Amino acid sequence: MERFGCVGWGKRCQSAIQLGVNLPPELSKVSSPTTVPGMLEQISKTLSLLAQHAPDMEKIGLPVQTHIDEGRKIFEALQTADSTQERTRSADLPAAVAAFYTKKGELYSMLKVINSLPTTQPRPASST
Repeated sequence: MERFGCVGWGKRCQSAIQLGVNLPPELSKVSSPTTVPGMLEQISKTLSLLAQHAPDMEKIGLPVQTHIDEGRKIFEALQTADSTQERTRSADLPAAVAAFYTKKGELYSMLKVINSLPTTQPRPASST
């Protein structure tokens, strides 16, 4: 199984661009995210762009559907593994830490609501 998005895609897309295929630059510059959410985001964007531009790439002899299918499998496997790991991690938290995170989340939500409310009184003019 080829490592989707890491080996060859940047060069293949650069070659396609040189052959006149109109591709977004995101397909020719593949980064190396350091976090699982970053990697999932990159894979998702790349898959979307590849699917969108598949007909253009196939016109010049670069079939991509098998790679898109493989990428989707990798994305789903990585997402499932990350989700399982996060559930395990949160289940292993001490009760006090879990309660703290719950309160912190509630406070954050309340602050967002407060900050989104329109001000009812005009702010005093600054004296500069």
